[in-house]
Amino acid sequence: KGLGFMNFSMKKISAQVLLCLSIAAMSSHVMAADATINISGQVVSEGCSIAANSLNVVLPDIDANTLATTGSTSEYEPFKIDFTDCSRGIAQVAISYTATGGDNSDAGMDTYWANIGTAKNVNAEIRDTGAGGADKPAQPNSTGSIIDISPATNSASENFKVRIRNNGVGAATTGTVVVNFTMIIQIGR
Repeated sequence: KGLGFMNFSMKKISAQVLLCLSIAAMSSHVMAADATINISGQVVSEGCSIAANSLNVVLPDIDANTLATTGSTSEYEPFKIDFTDCSRGIAQVAISYTATGGDNSDAGMDTYWANIGTAKNVNAEIRDTGAGGADKPAQPNSTGSIIDISPATNSASENFKVRIRNNGVGAATTGTVVVNFTMIIQIGR
């Protein structure tokens, strides 16, 4: 009797173990069939980054009396645009300028940049002094320089200078000067 009971128990345990192994094998097989593989990436156009510290030009305070008469100006303030991390193979960057904001229909606004700040009777003159020291106007709605990108560093810089001027309508008033100097960048190989 004891032996029969023991045989019965062993058979029951063996059946349970086989059942568990069968379920585990089926679960493993089912999990492999339900696997999801996520693939991601992005397609980008070739280009360059413009260094963040190049995007804000803060002029020193200008005394309104300095800009009291037609054509009077402040001193020039230099600034630089840095093109960094250019895609490999980019040889040049061509710049053109577009006027945004302000009234650019006033006399002289084809040459100067409108002030959209609160100071009245002033506008801005921006000049491209180039990496080699050339000095030419950077006028609204015009074509600017073509800048060579260094193949060694995949970067380049372009130097500019800006000054505030009396626009000829009357004496400058106190207030802020804000100019949107917008560049359009084209990539060349």
